[in-house]
Amino acid sequence: MNPIHRLIRLFGRELSRVPRPLAYNWRGWLRPSLGPLLAYMHLTHPDFFFIQVGAHDGQFADPIHEFVERFRLRGLLLEPQPELFASLQITYSHRPDLVLVNAAIAHEDGTVKLHRVKPKYAPEQWVTGTASLLKEKLDSIGTQIKSLDQLSEIIEVPAITPRTLLHQYGVARFDLLQIDTQGFDYEVIKLFDIEHNLPAIIHFEHDMLSTQEWEECISRLLNCGYRISHTGQDTLACRRDVIPAD
Repeated sequence: MNPIHRLIRLFGRELSRVPRPLAYNWRGWLRPSLGPLLAYMHLTHPDFFFIQVGAHDGQFADPIHEFVERFRLRGLLLEPQPELFASLQITYSHRPDLVLVNAAIAHEDGTVKLHRVKPKYAPEQWVTGTASLLKEKLDSIGTQIKSLDQLSEIIEVPAITPRTLLHQYGVARFDLLQIDTQGFDYEVIKLFDIEHNLPAIIHFEHDMLSTQEWEECISRLLNCGYRISHTGQDTLACRRDVIPAD
């Protein structure tokens, strides 16, 4: 670890990279974290509705599960891997108000090829979520998983476009777009046409995006009127008109 990082950690802080579009744009910074934002939305928007793309089993490393249960949030959750989708159904078997969809968000309806680590070879639980529509994103974690080439596979999964999804399930508007798709996150944001739909909150994993993809995404969100914050691997965006001004 870099000595500067060690020194900063002594004071209980972390040094992280700031995307260039946000670095000198103080009006673009967002202060509240995801939890307080969801609590606020729950209190002020009784019809709050979310869409979760890449829901895994609904629990492991899930940033919204706690709030979905505590606030009884309504929503639509997508998970393309059949084994994880079965676990997702068990997780929310007591929630008939949630819509679970076994599909991946994609550019066209039909099927897509999903690159993943074979479930029976996943050495740790986090590896079960290691799947992407982009092979290069899966390859990028090869240093963390030994013999990745031998342990990975390609499966065909159902695919659905956001337009079809919203029409098929009668979703006129959604307040939160939660994304964890192993490097396909920015593509999902573009596919959901945020310039038109403008969900109140967007939360996605950026650590598998290239610097160029992440900064392009940040610029796009800022131009759409969002304020931004980020942690080591996640980015949170909230529309400026959603919460009172600082």
